[in-house]
Amino acid sequence: MHATSTIRFCAPAPGESSGQYALRIIEKIGSLEFALGLSRDEGSEILLREIRLLTSGLLVLNAVFFEDGHIRVPQASEGELLEKKWGVPLKWLSRQEGSMRRPNGLSTVYPAGQLEEILQENRITVLLTANEGILPERGRVFQESVCTEGPSDFLPHLNGGRMGQISPA
Repeated sequence: MHATSTIRFCAPAPGESSGQYALRIIEKIGSLEFALGLSRDEGSEILLREIRLLTSGLLVLNAVFFEDGHIRVPQASEGELLEKKWGVPLKWLSRQEGSMRRPNGLSTVYPAGQLEEILQENRITVLLTANEGILPERGRVFQESVCTEGPSDFLPHLNGGRMGQISPA
């Protein structure tokens, strides 16, 4: 029997504004326990563009960056360029142990299987991504439901979105 994670994965329903969905989550739980799962795909670009428009780029958001099957913490200068490009200030989540340096020495990289640990160490309870395909296999939703009223124990007013738990270790 697997232990159930307290971290929740969320994705907007097809056709739903990911920015509006993100703001509803932030209104419910606050921005400190919320993180974005980002990559260089179009879905992430749209999500960030919508959040920027809704927040005027004034809200600092936690983020996990997925690239080449790993979780990568951008080097400071790259992080600044991404923030400037996307127009949203981001705090890149990392952890103290379990990282490895890329050969170029510029980025900190974590195995994709450490997603849950990174989120737990940073006290994140909700991860939102516009494209759940970027999540590592271990972090994929194992039980997905379309919420009309939402589960009574979690974010009951997020109509239309999809939620699930991150697969346990």
